[in-house]
Amino acid sequence: MIKIVFGVTLVFLTLGCPVDLDVYDQACELDEYVKDETCTSCEGGSGNQAGDFLFEGDTQCDYPIEFDLIGNYFSFHAYFDGALIYNGADYTVLETDHDGQYVFLQKDADSSFVQLDWRQTNEGLCLSFTNEKTTLAELPGAESVIFDENLRCAEQAIDGAWQLIEEDIFPWPSTIVDAQNDETYSYKDNSQEHADQLVITDSSGVSDADRVLYAGNVLYRVRDKGNANRYTLIVRRTQSHETFPADPFYRVYWEHDENTKSNSICLMEGDTAWSALSFGECLIWIPANGS
Repeated sequence: MIKIVFGVTLVFLTLGCPVDLDVYDQACELDEYVKDETCTSCEGGSGNQAGDFLFEGDTQCDYPIEFDLIGNYFSFHAYFDGALIYNGADYTVLETDHDGQYVFLQKDADSSFVQLDWRQTNEGLCLSFTNEKTTLAELPGAESVIFDENLRCAEQAIDGAWQLIEEDIFPWPSTIVDAQNDETYSYKDNSQEHADQLVITDSSGVSDADRVLYAGNVLYRVRDKGNANRYTLIVRRTQSHETFPADPFYRVYWEHDENTKSNSICLMEGDTAWSALSFGECLIWIPANGS
């Protein structure tokens, strides 16, 4: 039996067994992605263009803002709602391609367009911006900027196409005490290894004091665009005590009052990283004093 796929002639010897050759042409529908050779619906809030083929490997859905970009850096800031600031200019995300590792951006000031390619490396976030274009159609798309996985970010191109972006430092006291609930919240900054942690311990003074109630890795840390005294953290649980809620993810608001030098904390549970990202304003704050 002969079949043409992508312009290539395939010859199948069925040996008496029926073969459904149409499956080799099967592609996923709009807002579906490939997981283990199966078309799977995207999570709420994410989407994907139709056309991912089942047997070309796993793919991913796209979100309003690419997860890898979220954070505050000295010259680059990416927020959960898709807003970006680069070198003082505001941009809005128009399209995201996770598989191609690039996003299309529109500059708010003059409606010009740029393409941002990214790579997450052991050194940190490596970015490449195209020159500004007057129309979206002029942006080059996938694989327009070469990235050699064997080279460091600064070694990629002699013309400086790629640049390493340094993440900012968590600016407030890293430990705060919630006297009302006898709990201590500790932010452990391990930025050199990109593995910051949030740890909550029992500070009641009983025999099992200082036990770890909760510990989790900080996946994303973003200073709020409209409130410089608040950070939003997305934390993935690594361990928890049986008395503490064991939800996989937390959205954490950490707010600082410069006048009183005090801090407030809010935790909201989520089943997935995306559900934690989608939460709105916190309703119940825990007052705590900096230490």
